[in-house]
Amino acid sequence: MAQGGKIKALGLTSLKRAASAPDIPTVEESGVKGFEFVSWYGLWGPKNLTADVSAKLQADVANVLALPDMKLRLNVLGFDPIGSNGEQFATYIRDEMAKYEKIIKDAKIRVD
Repeated sequence: MAQGGKIKALGLTSLKRAASAPDIPTVEESGVKGFEFVSWYGLWGPKNLTADVSAKLQADVANVLALPDMKLRLNVLGFDPIGSNGEQFATYIRDEMAKYEKIIKDAKIRVD
């Protein structure tokens, strides 16, 4: 809608501009330093998933994400596929949880 001129995009919440919308600045570029709020997706398996099955799934997903048609389709939809391994993804999740835990504590957000 922004590219079609129907709305004005104020900024992307990722740290870098989107390939599908390079003219839209990030919130950080607009003056809010370090601002990042992105959606992410991943695959989980059972706790007892063997290393060889996990590695095969990771390799297959990485191969699909690397396909030019898939990359283009995901970019058009606003996604920037990464395709990390299990350890990288676990680290990312831990970092995200710590970031949002701090935000929740600092803002004194609680469930009633």
